Amino acid sequence: MRNRILALTVVLFLGGVCLAPCPSADRNGDCLVNFLDFHLMALQGNLLDLHTMASQWLQSGEDDADTEPLTLLGRVDIQTAKPNSFAVEFVVVDKQRVDRTVFAYKCEVILENMSSSTFENVQLVMVSWPDNMTIIDPHVSFGDAQIDPGESAASIDTCTFTVDRSEPINRAEIIWHLIPLPADMVFIPGGTFAMGDNFNEGVSSEWPVHTVTVDSFYVGKYELTNGQYCDYLNSAMSQGIIRVTSGVVYKAGSGTTYPYCDTSTSSSLSQIAYSGGVFTVRSKGGRGMANDPMVHVSWYGAAAYCNWRSQEEGKEQCYNLSTLDCDFEKKGYRLATEAEWEYGARGGFSGRRFPWGDTISHSQANYRSESGYSYDVSPTGGYHPTWNDGVYPYTAPAGSFAANGYGLYDMAGNAWEWCNDWYSGLYYSSSPTNNPTGPIGGAYRVLRGGGAWGINAYYCRVAYRDYYRPAYRFGDVGFRLVLDFQECEAPLVDDMESYNTPWVEPGNNIYEIWRDGIGNCTAGSGNATGSMVYETFEVVLGGTQSMRYDYDNDGMVFNPCTGTQRPTPYLYSKAEAQIAALPSGIGPNWNPCDTTLLVLNFYGQLGNVVDEVDPLWVELKDTAGNSAKVVYGDGEGEDPQHLTEASWHEWVIDMADFSEDGVDVTDLASVAIGVGWEDATAPGGSGTLNFDEIRLAASR
Repeated sequence: MRNRILALTVVLFLGGVCLAPCPSADRNGDCLVNFLDFHLMALQGNLLDLHTMASQWLQSGEDDADTEPLTLLGRVDIQTAKPNSFAVEFVVVDKQRVDRTVFAYKCEVILENMSSSTFENVQLVMVSWPDNMTIIDPHVSFGDAQIDPGESAASIDTCTFTVDRSEPINRAEIIWHLIPLPADMVFIPGGTFAMGDNFNEGVSSEWPVHTVTVDSFYVGKYELTNGQYCDYLNSAMSQGIIRVTSGVVYKAGSGTTYPYCDTSTSSSLSQIAYSGGVFTVRSKGGRGMANDPMVHVSWYGAAAYCNWRSQEEGKEQCYNLSTLDCDFEKKGYRLATEAEWEYGARGGFSGRRFPWGDTISHSQANYRSESGYSYDVSPTGGYHPTWNDGVYPYTAPAGSFAANGYGLYDMAGNAWEWCNDWYSGLYYSSSPTNNPTGPIGGAYRVLRGGGAWGINAYYCRVAYRDYYRPAYRFGDVGFRLVLDFQECEAPLVDDMESYNTPWVEPGNNIYEIWRDGIGNCTAGSGNATGSMVYETFEVVLGGTQSMRYDYDNDGMVFNPCTGTQRPTPYLYSKAEAQIAALPSGIGPNWNPCDTTLLVLNFYGQLGNVVDEVDPLWVELKDTAGNSAKVVYGDGEGEDPQHLTEASWHEWVIDMADFSEDGVDVTDLASVAIGVGWEDATAPGGSGTLNFDEIRLAASR
């Protein structure tokens, strides 16, 4: 492969759902199924995609000492045919049964059609999923597979991963979940790396090389573009939070203390024009510059954009634009820390000079090539021949070159990038090990970016550090965005097990939280509908109790407080809980971390009466009084007759079904479960349902 650097991306699916003939899964793991789904892709050069799938029944009677080799046959799609191409024939997985719920796997990737050239720098990592989704499963640990430099290999046999199901598994829980990626961002899995100049060829500020650990985060796939920044400027001008003086954009009310960016009036290198109160993106040499990196922007201007973007998307604002402090507890957009930037730029490889390897050429980056550096192997010298049009700046559109191992573009060349940190040349000697955020103050902010369009290869090194005063604007300085990674653990709405018993005992009882037809035996505490709610200790879903829901839609309801039948004017049943009263404390926002599903589990009975006048529904109401219902049976795979089966059914509701009807799912007031239409004119049926484990979940 002529030293071409490749990264193989593996995505692993693991689910805990049992299908016939295996009985339903329980919390003790008596029956589980592991689905293994590998997706391998060679980044840079050939685009190779391998899909494999296998499933196994893991019955409780299996011997823990069993070793079961498993071959996963794969399909290979090579979409770009190039010399020195290779193919993956199949993946062999050996499964070692460690104990009942912990499984260790050993992977061997068999490679075919190997080039006679050295095949090196190949690494397997579990990092991404198509369609902007990322799988995070805390039950899975994945060991890297690596072919070291200078080695040729016909197989990768060091891949190992472990599936730990030793904790009780609840089928209502999303065992693995998908985290939607923000637009044009890449998920960077946290890890530990050697930060600094590994080649001892830089300056003292790049030493000593030290070990740093960073948490997972999202980072912009591209440098922020002129078009994106122009949108911000027009929005900010309409809000009165910026002003323009002599062609320079300033924070409104700050005098000239906080310059944000130049326009073409104050600097010919700026690609932002301003006229008549409107900002537009210029053209250069007949080429529109909207997709080129935004330059001539100060650190202040970059931080201000972060706050604006956060506000536009309903996220917390990280920056205090008066004190210049970044509140890392806020979960909005911000600039990368210096450690995050270098970790992301290295693309999952350690000890490399550049984001892709140890040499650089114009085929890999937009920079000024010079012959004085042995690692500059570009056959073309000077400015990049494609983007040198004779008019500064010689920037290239975002994504003009191949991405690094994490899918990030222009981590060397094109434009410098502002980082969040204050700069100190001595910081590496005292840097914290975990998530360093730089000195507490200073006169300069850190610049990274591996040089720019007018800088030589020395400055394009991943380890190189630069700095400017935060007010400076240059024709080769821009920025990209970062977001903290927030893992959603399928937030609990109600586990139906957090209440006092028995049900007649005063205090925190399920009938007081879920206001039904009876209430708590005091006048006016119920809703007078034909329903009764109480706890039951029947073993359901492996739990200790669930909510029993008796519905009676014939105009009469049994009153356990008096032991008699009581007439009611209602021909439907309803149990409603106020969000603030739920024991989970979930709060009114039912869209945390972009969760999009409401998962509710119900258990029917053989004697239940179900017809078209007695549908099961869930209703959400927001604080503004808007409400919407979703009816069971309207979705794919939903059958009202499930209510007559003595088995559990998982009801997965798309939260968009509520929001499309005008309900604000970020500001909810109540949730209700009902059976029967509220406007019914004829008696309906009766029966009993059990409910357990109501949760939110991310999209599957």
